[in-house]
Amino acid sequence: MGGEILPWLNTGIVLEQFSKNQIKARQMFAEFVSEKIGDGHKDEFHGKTSLDNRFVAGDGFVDNILSQNEPLCLPKPDVHAVLCHVKTLYNLSDEDLASAGQTRVLSEARMLAAWAVRELSGSTLAELARVLGRDSSAMSAAAARFDQKRKQEKGLALALAAEELKKKLELSSFQA
Repeated sequence: MGGEILPWLNTGIVLEQFSKNQIKARQMFAEFVSEKIGDGHKDEFHGKTSLDNRFVAGDGFVDNILSQNEPLCLPKPDVHAVLCHVKTLYNLSDEDLASAGQTRVLSEARMLAAWAVRELSGSTLAELARVLGRDSSAMSAAAARFDQKRKQEKGLALALAAEELKKKLELSSFQA
């Protein structure tokens, strides 16, 4: 290699394993490599013997580390989970949500569902629109209206409904 300095390349950590003296560490590393070069190809360094080839360790190492920590990510609820919780919050049926009615309760429930699908779920507004028999642009507008109303003082009830729905969806994700 040339004399170019690559800020992302740090050999110090490896070389320090051989010696604190940089010159001696380089010599010892070169000796180590020349001794081991005759060993040939090692499957464990090429992902052949391990389930996760990012680590040079026994297979149990990765499982052990992962079991000590929280799950990396929880699955996001789908459109049906969102609708289930919205129906419970507003005491509505599937037919109510899909109906053509424009009452305040139905409109608010659909707005909350659109917002929750957009912000909290792994589904799309297009999926929600299909389930409710609505246009996806209408669902997008409903989510935007919900955000706007929630931020206004008179939208306090909507903000509380949003927080309650968020908690229920998080709980259902933990139980899944």
